[in-house]
Amino acid sequence: MTLDGLAERSGVSRRMLIEIEQGRVNCTIGVLHAIAHAVNVPLGRLAQAACADGPIGEVPR
Repeated sequence: MTLDGLAERSGVSRRMLIEIEQGRVNCTIGVLHAIAHAVNVPLGRLAQAACADGPIGEVPR
């Protein structure tokens, strides 16, 4: 999925997605939920991956 596609699907601006990706901003839980929903990943799984510092597919269960 492209950045533009993610912006469209999530309703989060392209600029905000770039800022999040580059670690320049802390976003709200609502924004995280919109992104997770757009990529069809449960928010909890997204959070686990971030805490484990690994790819989403490799989150321990």
